[in-house]
Parts: sequence; structure tokens; C-alpha cells
Amino acid sequence: MPSNTNHVCFHCRTAVRRAKTHDQAVPCPECGRPCTRLSYKLAIPPKHQPKAWQALQNKIQAYHTGQAAYADQMQQRNKAELQQRIARLKQQAKQPGCGSKEYERLSRQLAEARHKLGQIQRQQYISHTLEHS
Repeated sequence: MPSNTNHVCFHCRTAVRRAKTHDQAVPCPECGRPCTRLSYKLAIPPKHQPKAWQALQNKIQAYHTGQAAYADQMQQRNKAELQQRIARLKQQAKQPGCGSKEYERLSRQLAEARHKLGQIQRQQYISHTLEHS
């Protein structure tokens, strides 16, 4: 049986529990705003302790900021690795004695690397656009 997950509304300082399999956004029962999903392991402070709620909200924001920074670092690293791989594949394809089968294999790998690089660049463009809108 799946465990429950806590969902909280920081505006109303209200907690709602739903089954972990519940994939839809959980609205706050008091104000109707979407609730923030939390782990079932996190303690939910009492409603009459605004400082504890603020501390919980800060903790959640710091966690999400850290996750976003890590994802950005990984994207940058993957982008650099793909650019190096593309340069290496181009060099290998130019080598004398590169047969047609080898050239085809290198061309496929090059196309795949370029495709992945394009995906990363699109994701970076979208996230940059959303940050500045």
C-alpha cells in the first residue's frame, strides 16, 4: 500500500495528505491555490506558528534552488562533453583510410551528438526565457 504525501499551502498554513499515487495538483481546501508537495517525512508545524512555517518554506525554496543549480551544472558539463565529442568525431571522419562503413558509423554518432546538444541548448533557452519573463 503506498504511503501518503504531505501537501501544504504556505499562504493558509494548511496541510493536506494524499496517497503517493495521487498525481494531480492538490488544491488548498481553504483558498483553492495549488499546494506544495512535501515528503511524508517532513514535520508540518502547527498553524499558529508562523515562524516555523516560514522556516519550512525557506528550507523548501533552498532545496529547489539547489536542485536547479545542480541541474544547470550537469547541463553545462554535458554540453561541453558533447562539443568535445563532436570535434573528436569530425577529426576521426577526416582520417585517411576511414572506410565507408566506419564513416557511416561516425556520421551517425555525430548526428546523435548534435541532436543531444541541440536538446540541451533548447532547454537552456527555455529556462533562460522563463527566468526573464
